[in-house]
Amino acid sequence: MAKSKYETPKGTRDFLPSEMRTRRYVFDKLRMHFERFGFEELDTPAFEYLEVLTLKSGPAAENEIYSFEDKGGRKLGLRFDLTSSTGRVMAAHPELPRPTYRYQVGKVWRYDRPQVVAIASSTRPIATSSDRTRSTARSSSCSWPPRF
Repeated sequence: MAKSKYETPKGTRDFLPSEMRTRRYVFDKLRMHFERFGFEELDTPAFEYLEVLTLKSGPAAENEIYSFEDKGGRKLGLRFDLTSSTGRVMAAHPELPRPTYRYQVGKVWRYDRPQVVAIASSTRPIATSSDRTRSTARSSSCSWPPRF
């Protein structure tokens, strides 16, 4: 079946205004709590040199990275997590205090195929749709949402 030219690419989605209001509210609350505890916000480019992205994971990670060459022939890739960029920032800016308490909210891109995940059976559910405010996992004393 031919896809409509107005559909989003596989693995992506649009966030309509009503969803964005909810997302903005949640992200604003997260930022407020992070900053309350002394974390500072960091933002990094959506793409990095491919070498930076594969430094820790090795060349096998290239299969999960959306990579491309720019007009100057440099190999680049869209970030698939935020840790590679954070490591690059820390290496490039030795003047930053150590340890650095930072947080980052950003989009990531990973090329992978959805897989069937086997979940270990349990006599009790970890969460149910009717009760999202308490943890029912065995041996867990955590509650959700966390109280700051």
